[in-house]
Formats: sequence, C-alpha cells, structure tokens
Amino acid sequence: MIIFGLSVFYFMGLIAKGRFACPNCGGDRDYEHRTARRFFTLFFIPVIPLDKVGEVVRCQTCRVRFDPAVLAAPTSAQLASSLPAGMRAVAAVILRAGGTSEAAIGAALAAVRASGAQGYDVAHLQADLNQPADAAAEPCARSPHT
Repeated sequence: MIIFGLSVFYFMGLIAKGRFACPNCGGDRDYEHRTARRFFTLFFIPVIPLDKVGEVVRCQTCRVRFDPAVLAAPTSAQLASSLPAGMRAVAAVILRAGGTSEAAIGAALAAVRASGAQGYDVAHLQADLNQPADAAAEPCARSPHT
C-alpha cells in the first residue's frame, strides 16, 4: 500500500524576519515571512517541490499565520517615535500662525517635551520654524501606516 498526495509546507523559503504588530497577540512580536510551497508527498513526507502558493507571515509567539499585508500596520515602537515628530510639526505650524511670544514658545517647548522629546530646546524649535511651512506640516498630513 503506497500513500501519496499533495500538501503545502512553510518550512522553506524564508523571505524576512523582524517585528510586527500581531493582530492575534495584540502586541509587537517577532515574525517570519515565508513562501508557502506545495509538495508531492509520499507517506506524508514531502518529496518533490511543486509550485509556490503564496506568502505568509507567522507570529513566533502565537504561531498564527497572516497575509503579508499585516506588515503594513505600524508597531507600537514606530507609533511612539512618531508622536514627538508630529508634536514638533504641530508646534511649528501653530507658532507660525499665532506668533512667537515668550509664552507661546514656552508652551510649545513644554508640549513637545511632554510628547517624549526630552532634549527639545529653543535651538531645535528655531530650526523647525526655519523650515518651509510645507515641510513642517508634512508629518501632520502623513498617515501612521506610511
């Protein structure tokens, strides 16, 4: 009696490794991005590789497989680093519109520092104000998924 068939395996074709926001675990986790491949099997052992059937991203923690589109979602580390940049841009846009009084500058510095940029000072603020208005507003217009 000979048992043969077709099965899909994910153990070959490593494309990338990294960290992503796992929809199942709900946190930043390590992943493996792999190619799924169909094999001819003999006695349930993969013998002959056939065609590629797609790509998958597998969470190393919960072992759930996802479509590679899940890698487009930002991780919490990426979101945390974008908050100070966005606050700097907002502060520059508001100061340009409302003027640069001592009170306004102090409030802008306090707001940016509170967002996580502890070393932000007047020199940084002046550099942000010297940028073209379109460049300062660009981080505010970006989606967090880009």
